[in-house]
Amino acid sequence: MAFDSLGQLWVGVKRFKNNAVAVLTKNGTWKVYPLADFKSPNGQVESLVIDRDNRVWVGRSDLGLELLTPQGTW
Repeated sequence: MAFDSLGQLWVGVKRFKNNAVAVLTKNGTWKVYPLADFKSPNGQVESLVIDRDNRVWVGRSDLGLELLTPQGTW
């Protein structure tokens, strides 16, 4: 769990059969970003860090580190 510079809450979640990262936006809605590599859907989110450019660094239990850009792309 981490907060970005806009005060939005980011969490690792399990959604249906896939793991994902979700953000609770400032307007109170959730936006979900499934993990990028669908070859390994069982990898869990172990850690989240938001850098000063609002990029979300995701530590995974199976494949290491992934980066989610502010534009929502892996």
